[in-house]
Amino acid sequence: MPIAPESVTLSGSNLVFENTYGPGVTEAYRSAIIAAENAFQSHFSNAVTVSMNFDMEAMSPAFSAHNEYAVVAVSYRDFVNALTAHATTADDRTAVAGLPTTDPSHGVGFWIPAAEARVLGLASQGQTVDDTITLNSSLAFTFGGDAVGVLEHEISEGVFGRVSSLGLQQVGWQPMDLFRFDAFGHRDFSGGADGTATYFGIDGAHLTSLQFHNSIGAGGANDGYDLADWDHTSGDAFGPGGPGAPGTMSAGDLQALDVLGWTPGSTPGSSQTNPGGSSPPSAPGASGLSLAATSSSTEVHGGVGNDTISGAPVADYLRGDDGNDSVAGGAAFDDINGNQGNDTIHGNGGDDWVVGGKDNDVLSGDAGADIVWGNLGADTLDGGDGNDQVRGGQGDDSLAGGAGADFISGDRGNDTESGGAGADTFHFSQDAGVDRVLDFNYAEGDRVQLDPGTTYSLHQVGADTIIDTGAGNEMILVGVQLSNLPSDWILGA
Repeated sequence: MPIAPESVTLSGSNLVFENTYGPGVTEAYRSAIIAAENAFQSHFSNAVTVSMNFDMEAMSPAFSAHNEYAVVAVSYRDFVNALTAHATTADDRTAVAGLPTTDPSHGVGFWIPAAEARVLGLASQGQTVDDTITLNSSLAFTFGGDAVGVLEHEISEGVFGRVSSLGLQQVGWQPMDLFRFDAFGHRDFSGGADGTATYFGIDGAHLTSLQFHNSIGAGGANDGYDLADWDHTSGDAFGPGGPGAPGTMSAGDLQALDVLGWTPGSTPGSSQTNPGGSSPPSAPGASGLSLAATSSSTEVHGGVGNDTISGAPVADYLRGDDGNDSVAGGAAFDDINGNQGNDTIHGNGGDDWVVGGKDNDVLSGDAGADIVWGNLGADTLDGGDGNDQVRGGQGDDSLAGGAGADFISGDRGNDTESGGAGADTFHFSQDAGVDRVLDFNYAEGDRVQLDPGTTYSLHQVGADTIIDTGAGNEMILVGVQLSNLPSDWILGA
């Protein structure tokens, strides 16, 4: 018999999932569902009840799952007004201020998932199932992090609005269409037809290294995959995933859901902000502020100037904003973004998200399993102790994994990488630039991971092994003899 329907809640969040289960849902599958829903509840506090249905059936092995969700059709102006009215964080306010002044859909309008529409005040609670998610029974899920990541992927689409159409895959446009930019900060609505890589950004001046999938080829052919999914990621729930490939939500993932109108859990009644021109509570001089989070006030924004920000021994949300800031997290999980300026950031204890933002930053995750992302500029990154994800973003970066089994990706630009102690994965893609890996050690468990479909050739040049992906792009394994490497040292292509 199918598992009985149930309500899933989490202390501290007003987000409720009402689940019904089809005959394909086992107890292991149910546990993965609840873990995924709890992950959203731990990050967002909106008072909304979401009706979910789950099952499992055979489908093409090209897909890990699919979902069907209810939508609400609204005008562009109504959607913008709703996002503006529900802007609760600095990222929200920056995002809505940068939205196009004219309707990019040219009157067609936007199709908003029903649950997101209710959060934005664009719809009332109905009896319709908000989202039906079906996992692929043809695939051998372990129902650990692999299934949790796929479920987070699907829920973020059908409930939270992480969907894109550009009027190309559906008649209506969709929420993520408004946050798609080329590397120069220009909006790109072509879906890939212009051959230009596109990135998630909250506006044209605040881009991330998260690259959208371009579904539309130069001749107009649609490959059928989702426009709002990330390309060239590993371990990110909003990118590719499936059996044996655990996925978690990254700092950029949560930022995307935030600007779509969802309220981070620490926001209500817990914000310190320097709007620029107000009297600071403790000012080291005209250059900026000294601000500290507390257990009851965990969101801190530096605003204009060169600020010093410190976290509390609880989960913090710390933003440097403009200026050359120094930000230090506390002993628990911290969500830190330097934003603009040459910032210095330490995550300290806990499993932290440390993001540089724009300009040339010095970033350290320190202790814990951290996500450290440089984003824009020439950044210096260090994962520290623990199993970290270290990504350079755009620019010529220096990346160090530190102790632990780390995932290291220079992304775009000419980067210098070292894994440190532990079994590290060095990621490279077709057009990533020239990356130098200083300490590749197969015997220690190090591997190179290429994006699926990457074409490459291997060469020995002097003492170094070269992975050449064409057009001047290559990864150099310094001091590594190619003939000594077993066949499993390079993965994914």
